[in-house]
Amino acid sequence: NDTIVGDTDSAPVNVIADLSFDGNLNDATGNGNNGILRGGASLTATGSDGASNSAVALDGVNSFVEIAPDSAFALSEGTISLSVNVDSLVNDQSLFSRDSTDFDGGGHIDARILSDGSIFVRLQSDSDSPANFTTAPNTINAGEWNDIAVTFGPGGVNIYVNGALEASDPY
Repeated sequence: NDTIVGDTDSAPVNVIADLSFDGNLNDATGNGNNGILRGGASLTATGSDGASNSAVALDGVNSFVEIAPDSAFALSEGTISLSVNVDSLVNDQSLFSRDSTDFDGGGHIDARILSDGSIFVRLQSDSDSPANFTTAPNTINAGEWNDIAVTFGPGGVNIYVNGALEASDPY
């Protein structure tokens, strides 16, 4: 998905990966950060645009899309955006994760949808204690497409859903 927040009259700056799932898992930026289906994930679902094979079907247990590690993902600021449609909110569901070994550079960021429909984001820089951020319950509803964007950097963390700011923290 393309960026859903910010100035829509200009292209996003320094896009590292863009997996649009247009029938494949190729990175549209040309950076070679293609996706790999793992754990039974399949590119067979109907996307938010109604097109077949334009979304990844995940089993909610151990399937995911992997992008190989790359030093370009060691970010101190940026935006991660995606569209999701969950079948149910019975269990917590991971949206994305960029983890690192100990504090070897690049820090950690992960986001998930919790069983109450809130979005949880965890950030940790190279040396800081983790900072956790959560939206209000029922931010996400099962069975509906939601555009989610998480921005992070010196100005803090912002979590957007369908273009609306749902949580903000200057941390």
